[in-house]
Amino acid sequence: MNGTRLGLYPTLKKKYAMLFQAQPTDFLVALMSGATSGVIGSVLGNPFYVAKTRLQSKVNLPPEALRALGYQHHYTGHWHALTNIYHVEGIRGYFHGLTGACNRILVASSVQLATYDHAKSFFLTHGIGDNVKAHLASSIVSSVFLVLSVNPLDVVLTRLQNQRYEGGKGTLYNGWLDCVCKIAKSEGLSGFYKGLLPHYARLAPQTILIFLLLEQAKKVLC
Repeated sequence: MNGTRLGLYPTLKKKYAMLFQAQPTDFLVALMSGATSGVIGSVLGNPFYVAKTRLQSKVNLPPEALRALGYQHHYTGHWHALTNIYHVEGIRGYFHGLTGACNRILVASSVQLATYDHAKSFFLTHGIGDNVKAHLASSIVSSVFLVLSVNPLDVVLTRLQNQRYEGGKGTLYNGWLDCVCKIAKSEGLSGFYKGLLPHYARLAPQTILIFLLLEQAKKVLC
């Protein structure tokens, strides 16, 4: 997913800039390019994300304890998960939660890439050279905006992908909007920000490493 969107992003910036007769550095162009590349990557990666979510949600506990944790999918490994999803749920099973995933990556990719580009431009115009210090500062700014924007969408996506499906329909949530409404009604705003700090602890190093390595790769290859 990341390889697809990061690879497509510069090309899409040029295409959108030509389409709208703008500069590739314009914030709107960056937002649209990040969103488009992210959605393409999400569609290609969703089958593996569904399998990963179900495998990570499996625990060995007594039946009475499992009821509080959500439905358990009994897979022995990643390949078994992928083949079982197809045999039991068909091709549609690979795309459970795709709407939520696309909503998430549309926001995440556009915010992460656009805020990094513009934070970097800000630091460059204020005396910091095009160096590791500027890249690090820009990626930290990007990671903060990223987590604040995507945490609610990640909560929704996890709920959709981990629920039990019967006849192609979820037993708890009937789609992305129904999930949002039920979380808001039963848990309030705080329900969308569960796990915020661990989420930042995961995404901040990831974002920093992605951009630091990307910048170094660009210097070597370009």
